[in-house]
Amino acid sequence: MAGQLVQISCPIDFFPESVALVESQYQELVELRADRRRLERENLEFRQQVGYWKSRHRDALLRIAALEQKIEQLEGEKQQLHADLFGRRSETKPLNDRSNHLDDPQNDSQHPKRKRGPATGEPRTPAARLFPAAGPRGIPQASPRAMCLPGLRSTVTSPN
Repeated sequence: MAGQLVQISCPIDFFPESVALVESQYQELVELRADRRRLERENLEFRQQVGYWKSRHRDALLRIAALEQKIEQLEGEKQQLHADLFGRRSETKPLNDRSNHLDDPQNDSQHPKRKRGPATGEPRTPAARLFPAAGPRGIPQASPRAMCLPGLRSTVTSPN
């Protein structure tokens, strides 16, 4: 009986307003059922779209996390390349670095390293070794022996 309208046989003069009212309400009921079916279909479509967009959002978050890890890795590589390019170029270790130094228990003598440069008392430049009579700027000077013996003629004169 649901969804069917039962006709009542009654005289035409009897309740004409009520018959019109029932017919209008029945038409309204049909329209409301159609609206409900349309809204249920829209609701189902929207629920499906919600699921789709949630999965798209989850995939986007996973891509973002993967890209952030890639960024961190590339920044680390960039820092390493920068350090390789602009860092220390010498392969020598500092004196206090003993990471590759093994002490010999048999050897008790610890010789200090020899200082670089000329030995004490030797001239520092090749010109000073070749011309020992030259002064500090390469200017020839009279030797002390020539100054003590006035009878000797010297080609070298004192700058004084």
